[in-house]
Amino acid sequence: MHPQVYCDRPCSMHCGIDGPARSPFPELICNNTSPSDPEAAIISDTIQKARADLARVEHAIRSLVSQRQELEEVIHSHTGILLRRLPNELLSEIFLRCVDDKAPFNAAQNANWIVARVCSRWRGVALSSPNLW
Repeated sequence: MHPQVYCDRPCSMHCGIDGPARSPFPELICNNTSPSDPEAAIISDTIQKARADLARVEHAIRSLVSQRQELEEVIHSHTGILLRRLPNELLSEIFLRCVDDKAPFNAAQNANWIVARVCSRWRGVALSSPNLW
């Protein structure tokens, strides 16, 4: 069995790939027969086309990875903005659920101290939540 490379979905990348990459002589892949001169020329052309297609696909992948990174940055930078809308009571409840009562005191690692250093609003909410301390 020989490999087939194809994508059966519409592509927005327009990378120029015509369709499935197929061997012009699949029977030669599965046995030890040497190709004739005309077959060898066709196979060489097939290899060159496949290499060019591969370069286009690799370029498309790099472009998609770059787009993914940009989208992840947008998501990351905007997610925190929504936390600003949480009511203080809900924020306090979230803080309480982060606290591990059994953990030894460590101002650098205990959740109640960490949330109090995020911003002035969180500090105010944390300090006004007696159950947190």
